[in-house]
Amino acid sequence: MEFIKKIPIRTYADARGRLSVVEGEDTVPFQIKRAFFTYAPTPGACRGGHANKTASFAMINIAGTCRLRISDGVRTETICFNGAMEGVLLPAMTWKELYDYSPDSVILFLSDRHYNKNDYIYDHAEFLALTADLPDPVPLPD
Repeated sequence: MEFIKKIPIRTYADARGRLSVVEGEDTVPFQIKRAFFTYAPTPGACRGGHANKTASFAMINIAGTCRLRISDGVRTETICFNGAMEGVLLPAMTWKELYDYSPDSVILFLSDRHYNKNDYIYDHAEFLALTADLPDPVPLPD
């Protein structure tokens, strides 16, 4: 039932260590306008609990583990990040909840939009009502 696209993170290794590369309009299908990350999670913490009306995201697990529950209003999927450099693309109008973090968890988010508090939907019932009117799940930008 997978509906969220996983993204490969190119990683190069040599005697000096590893280098991983993420490029806008290549690794992710959009120009990156915003980047942020979460780290040092409080035990038992949940993050997310919202959708974005217009912003799309790439979510990349840099270190540690966590679970991501996502929904387009019809389908729901849970992804378990168990290793570094795993990523997914999250289109606009995707509900996201992150939980079950390991203490060393670091998650990088890349977005095609700058922060706008009015773009966020925090009420799950409102999200479901808005997605019920959509003919199909909102696609990722080309």
